[in-house]
Amino acid sequence: MPAASFSPTSRAGDLLARVLGFAWFGFLAGGMVHVRVRPLLGDPDWSSRMVGALVPLLVDVLFYVMVAVIFLVRRVPARKAPGVVPRVAAFLGAFGLLGLGYLPPRQETWVVWTAAAVSLLAHGWMVVSLAWLGRNFSIFPEARRLVTSGPYRVVRHPLYLGEILAAIALALLHLGPVALAALVAWIPIQVYRALVEEQVLAAAHPEYQDYRRHVRRLVPGLW
Repeated sequence: MPAASFSPTSRAGDLLARVLGFAWFGFLAGGMVHVRVRPLLGDPDWSSRMVGALVPLLVDVLFYVMVAVIFLVRRVPARKAPGVVPRVAAFLGAFGLLGLGYLPPRQETWVVWTAAAVSLLAHGWMVVSLAWLGRNFSIFPEARRLVTSGPYRVVRHPLYLGEILAAIALALLHLGPVALAALVAWIPIQVYRALVEEQVLAAAHPEYQDYRRHVRRLVPGLW
């Protein structure tokens, strides 16, 4: 279970996290353009399947660029979860499925377009949620200002919801035993991240208790 006590963060540690976060997400955005977007743009034999693969990738790149910029300007957290386990879970939740993108994709047109539609919906939702969260964004479980409007009126963790939908789309595009096993193992990690984050937010913001009584965690109207 997540730890029940929380500690403040140092400004020096937050400054280091800003620089590392900006560098890492900038690298991810550049790497995605170079490895996955550029080959599609440079292929003279365009097809509807390629368009279906390209559009979600471009929205994904936009998301990484937004995260990189937000890391430079985000607020200093008031509290953070102690211990190594929440940080490992956060890292795995954020980046644990990146390798699936390098598995051989399915070639069926309906699979490509279904995965593209779900991915576009997921990443579009994530871009909107990130814009709403703004300078309060973090990868690790930390509390900054409490955001309860916009997408946060729908669920308490709209970014995690978007990540889960994007992971389902990615697993569908590369459907096979490896992708399915990775997805099944990864979803509980996201749930654990949400639980830890809620404890940190509740410790920093007493009004969070009332908010989570009225808004579902990850599935609108259900859970």
